[in-house]
Amino acid sequence: MVLAKNPGFVLHPESAPYPWLGVFEIWGILAIFTVILYAILRPATFDNSWKRLAGAVAFVALLLAFCIATFVTDMPGLFYVPTWYAMTTFAILLFFAFARAVIQIAKRTRFLHR
Repeated sequence: MVLAKNPGFVLHPESAPYPWLGVFEIWGILAIFTVILYAILRPATFDNSWKRLAGAVAFVALLLAFCIATFVTDMPGLFYVPTWYAMTTFAILLFFAFARAVIQIAKRTRFLHR
């Protein structure tokens, strides 16, 4: 909501109205992205599936690539929200994958030494 206050490169930014419609559109887009991620990961039945995690990482990587490819400066602040969403989600998924890999290696190493 704070990014929506920045109208981008306009002649008189102080006279630009607050883009309520744009805020609701961005919320809708982010909700769709979240539903897609939820459908890919299916948290209730996740059961440490590397395929689901890889699918989620691939989806977010494609989303991030699209956001970067369409990135233009001096746009209204709302246009940057999906990029921040994609970057944050990508970082979280990569951290989760790395943590799972470390835990899985540690479990296998402990199991082999017994």
